[in-house]
Amino acid sequence: MSATCYWCYTGHDCDEHRDLLHSASPSLPLPPAPKELPQPFHVLIPSQPRTLTKPFDQCSSSERAKIVATNPTPNASSGGTKRKSGDTAFSTSSESKRPCAPSTQPVAKPETSKPKESRPLVSSAWDVHMCIQGCSTRTPPKDTDLNSIQDSDAAYQRSKSPQEFRRPMGEFLRCIYCLRNSGKWTTWTNQSGGVTGRIREHMQKKHSEEFLPRVQPAHISLHAGIDYSGLEYLSETFAKSLAQWIAVDDQAMNVVECPEFRKLLVLASRAPNLQDTDIPHQTKTTKTINELYMEEKSRIKHDLEVYTYQFDILFNVYSLPNLQNACGRVSITSDLWGDPNLRSYMAVTAHYINHEGYLAEHLIAFRRVRGHHSGENLGRILFAILNEFGLTNKKLGHITLDNASNNNTLMEELEIVFKQQGLFTFGRTLNRIRCFPHVINLSVTTLLKQLPEAARWFRRKAATDGDALDDDILDYLDALESELVKSVRDSVKEMRKTDLRRDGFTESIKLGNFHGLFKDEAGETVILPVVQLKRDSETRWSSTLNMIKQYLELYPAVIRYSAENPEMKILVISQRQFDVLQDLVLILEVLDSAQELLSAERTPTLALALPVYENLIQVLYDRAIEFPMLQYAIDCGIKKLDAYVATTRNTPAYAIAMAINPCIKFRWIDEHWDRVQLSKKPKISLAPTTASLSNIHSSTAKNSTSPGLISDLNPSVLESRTLSSSPPQPTLSAGDLLTRHMIEVDSELLRWEAFDQYDGMSMGTVNLVEFWKAQRYAFPLLYQVAMGVLPIQASSVSSERAFSSSKMTCTRERSKISVDNMEHLQVLKHSLHRRRSDDQDNYQTLDFMAHVVNPNSEEEIDGDTDD
Repeated sequence: MSATCYWCYTGHDCDEHRDLLHSASPSLPLPPAPKELPQPFHVLIPSQPRTLTKPFDQCSSSERAKIVATNPTPNASSGGTKRKSGDTAFSTSSESKRPCAPSTQPVAKPETSKPKESRPLVSSAWDVHMCIQGCSTRTPPKDTDLNSIQDSDAAYQRSKSPQEFRRPMGEFLRCIYCLRNSGKWTTWTNQSGGVTGRIREHMQKKHSEEFLPRVQPAHISLHAGIDYSGLEYLSETFAKSLAQWIAVDDQAMNVVECPEFRKLLVLASRAPNLQDTDIPHQTKTTKTINELYMEEKSRIKHDLEVYTYQFDILFNVYSLPNLQNACGRVSITSDLWGDPNLRSYMAVTAHYINHEGYLAEHLIAFRRVRGHHSGENLGRILFAILNEFGLTNKKLGHITLDNASNNNTLMEELEIVFKQQGLFTFGRTLNRIRCFPHVINLSVTTLLKQLPEAARWFRRKAATDGDALDDDILDYLDALESELVKSVRDSVKEMRKTDLRRDGFTESIKLGNFHGLFKDEAGETVILPVVQLKRDSETRWSSTLNMIKQYLELYPAVIRYSAENPEMKILVISQRQFDVLQDLVLILEVLDSAQELLSAERTPTLALALPVYENLIQVLYDRAIEFPMLQYAIDCGIKKLDAYVATTRNTPAYAIAMAINPCIKFRWIDEHWDRVQLSKKPKISLAPTTASLSNIHSSTAKNSTSPGLISDLNPSVLESRTLSSSPPQPTLSAGDLLTRHMIEVDSELLRWEAFDQYDGMSMGTVNLVEFWKAQRYAFPLLYQVAMGVLPIQASSVSSERAFSSSKMTCTRERSKISVDNMEHLQVLKHSLHRRRSDDQDNYQTLDFMAHVVNPNSEEEIDGDTDD
């Protein structure tokens, strides 16, 4: 073995030399011990030559610190290696260095040539750091002499050369010049990034006479970014710059059509000499948005001020009128939404009749929901919002929510809180309106889920009745039992799986239309729309129906494309499944029509809720007779509707909404409700409490008269009373006053029932808000009732539209937006869209996604951005 084996040498088992003994392995050669250990020493490399009275190593610690302070090293001035605060010089003393093995390498001799001077780094920001000091408060400390602080600041600025200054320590950074020149305590948060630019901009604007002479000799670029020199306006240059901004910032092409954006450009063009420093940065923009939000919030609160006069048969409240801004009560809708970061928000919209007599609404809150989504937690959050906008008194009308179980607990919590705080009577069922589209969606979901069971039920029924089923019926039942909706969903998924398939499907439709290849059931040539198949979504109402209808319409093209591409193995439904789906569509369209009718925001629809409920159930019974094999599934859907209709009948607001509708009044109730229900028919009459009677009596006593409410509201009566010379009537007792008011109420009800200008055929043609504006003096009591009932929403679509808008704000690129800014932007966005719509008509709507959502029912191929 010519060379020593490593494994043998180190004493380990060696596979190649097992016959050798390794117990006495040779030891490693050790370096010779040094004759004398090196002593600790200090090194000082001053930026300028300096003659010392004695060697630096022989100086005491205080003398060394003084020498270092007056002779900075090049390392400190060049932004070199970072050291902890307090390190003044390089030291090899045993106290500050970890012991290590002695080195055998020769010590390098110091270079005799002059070291190259390092260029000061702009990133060190010494120009900013020499103008600020660290502090712990945003306000001047109490019991502190500001003059002494100014003297300390001056000494601090003289203690170093400009390039030696570094970021001060402290929670905040304070401007030295603001305190010295004007006595202001200007501070910034001492954060890791973004603050230096703002401080430098502050120094340039506020303290240029002191700041610029210090930094200009160092040739520091104070304007990092774009060079605006030689920039001249040309239409072509402007268009290119606009296109470049759209490309680099991922803006939509239609952003140039936004009225606010165009207004911004025109406004900027009128600036006398617009500079880069005049354009706000992120901090200023955020602050401005917050200020605009507070302005909108104050405006909303002002608009929501209502009549302290309330004549409301729901809560038996009656007092004399004190006109302010809004008429009647303010109704609320609310729902929850989760952003991409799984943060939950509560949208709250307010609906009322404004002082001009038009329906109006506001998105008053888009509040972050922290904690569990329990009814107690949601109730406390909603109550805080209502209290914030002054709606916890007699102003609050009804709250429209979906049918989730936690909303039941939410209303219970609100009822408890209102009772504990001694506010007006609030009922968990009395003030609750269930979202009608959500009820329809639950019924549809139940119906679709029971389709397979409907086939089994029909087989059992036929066996019990002794009926024989032919082959066509058996095939129909097999198709009904085959999970129809899932089959359509899977087929659509396969057709849209890749861009290649979508493009191929497009070309297949175009070629089929060109050659007349598509036929209907009668054998006639049909032209299919050049659109893509739609997919459904659990969170979008009617999306399943739209998916099925689109699939059935394009079914010939689906068959042709799958036959042309057998290698893709695309699932296609059978002809029998196609027949069952056609029957199913006829049922779902009935439910969808009812849902769309009561989802309108521009017109009051609560009066139609009960008639639509009853009519919908009757039509479904007719469909069950028409399609007996679907009867079981239809009955399950009807049961779901019946459960909510029973709850709806117990809410007086529905009946009152019908009573004030000139096309319905009491006729529908008389025709459709049985005697038990008619005995509970709400009578629009006064049942004031003792406190209300006292208020009425005291108010009338002050006037030394006993006027009726109708005369109080009718200007012509007021005028005739003023011109009359008859002596005032004696004050009536509370009982006599109540009797007189009841007579006036009964008289107005009789006149209202005799009013037959409209009938059921006029339904949908009467603008209820305009009608009651015109009839306010003819039926003054009912007018006040209408002002509180017309704003009640039959659905929570308003909140759903707010969620659609929020998806455009909290995107993947802007997912870190704060919850406060999220709410401010949503409220501000809605207010601006609402104000923009004022130029078009007087009916505001929460549909501020119209510029994003395609109003057409068909989805264009060229505009398909799915997947």
